[in-house]
Amino acid sequence: MTFKYILFSFLILISLLLVTNAIAQDKPYKGAEVYGKSGYDITYGKIEVRMKTAKGSGILSTFFTWKEGSEQSSVFWEEIDVEVFGKNNAMSWQSNIITGYDPHKTNEQVHNQIFSLGDDFHTYTLEWAPDYIEWRLDGSIIRKTTGKPATDVNNPAGIRFNIWAATSTSWAGSWDDNVLPQFQFVNWIKYYRYEEGEFILDWLDDFSNFNTNRWGKANWTFDENRADFEPLNAVVQDSMLILCLTKAGETGFSGVVPQDTTDVNFFDDKQVLVNDFVLEQNYPNPFNHQTNIKYSLRTNTKVNLTIYDINGRLINTLVNDIQSVGEHSVKFDATGLPSGIYMYKMQTGTSEHVRKMVFIK
Repeated sequence: MTFKYILFSFLILISLLLVTNAIAQDKPYKGAEVYGKSGYDITYGKIEVRMKTAKGSGILSTFFTWKEGSEQSSVFWEEIDVEVFGKNNAMSWQSNIITGYDPHKTNEQVHNQIFSLGDDFHTYTLEWAPDYIEWRLDGSIIRKTTGKPATDVNNPAGIRFNIWAATSTSWAGSWDDNVLPQFQFVNWIKYYRYEEGEFILDWLDDFSNFNTNRWGKANWTFDENRADFEPLNAVVQDSMLILCLTKAGETGFSGVVPQDTTDVNFFDDKQVLVNDFVLEQNYPNPFNHQTNIKYSLRTNTKVNLTIYDINGRLINTLVNDIQSVGEHSVKFDATGLPSGIYMYKMQTGTSEHVRKMVFIK
C-alpha cells in the first residue's frame, strides 16, 4: 500500500466525517434570530419594543441584550432578557439577568398575565441604567432590580430578537411540532440613549424595510435549541418584522400580517414641541382609571386641554384658563368610561396638538 493511497484514503475519511457532522447539525426545525450590528451596540439606555408573540408549548419569543463573546468560558457573560413563553396560551413571560463566568448565573422571574401575549400587540420596555435594570409591560413597571447583578451588566451590548424551540420541557413545556408554523411579529423598536440620568430618543425602526446597516440575520444554533436559525425565516412585510418558527423545507411567511389596532406609541415621542408649548405623552400609558398629562408653556397663554373618545365626542375639559410660563400637570380620571383609545387635545392662542392614550380597565 503506497503512501499516496494511504493519504488519499485518509482525506476521503475526513471528508466523510465532515459531511456527517454537517448533516447532524441540520436540525428538523428552523427558527429565526435578528441581531444588531456592532455599530449599534449600546451601553445603558431604554429599549421599547412593540410585538405580538408566538403560541405553542416549547416555543420562546424574545428580545434581549447580548455582550459579544459571552458564550466563551473565558468571557464574563452579560445578558438582559425578555422571554415570552408560548406554553399555556402565551400568558406568561420571564425577565432575566445572566452574568458571570462559566458556569454563569441567572436571575430570572416569571410574570403571569390575565391575557394572552400572543393574541395582540404589547409594548415591552427594558430600561438599563448604571444602578438598575427595569422591565415594563404596556407602561406598567413589572420588575426593577437594583445593585448586583444589575450593576454587573456594564459593557457594550447588541440588541437581538429571536424565536426558537427549547429542549428543556421542564422550563418551556413539552414539544409538539403540529403547532408549527408559529410567528413573532415586531411592529417597531425605539432606542433611547442614557445621558446624565436621562433617556433621550436616539433611533427608531418601524421596519418599513430591513435595514442591513443596523440588522443582520443569524445562521447558527445552540445545543438547547431544537431549531437552526435560518435567514429565510426573518422577513419584513407590510412594515412588520416577522420571525418564523417552521419545519425544515417550509421556511418563510406567506400569511396575512396582523394589524396593531391599539398602537399609540410609535409616532408619539415622549415630548412634542408645538410652537409655544411642549406636550408630553400621558403617563402611565396604557392606564387604569387615572393618568397624568404634563406640558410646558413657553409664554403666558390661554390653555384649553380637552379629552375626546375615538369617535371625536368631547368627554371632558381638563383646563380652560390663562396659565403662566413653565411646567404644568393635570390628572385625568377615566372612572366610569369604557376601555378604549382616547385623545387629548391641547390648544393655545396660536397652536394645537392631539395625542392618543389607551384606557384599560
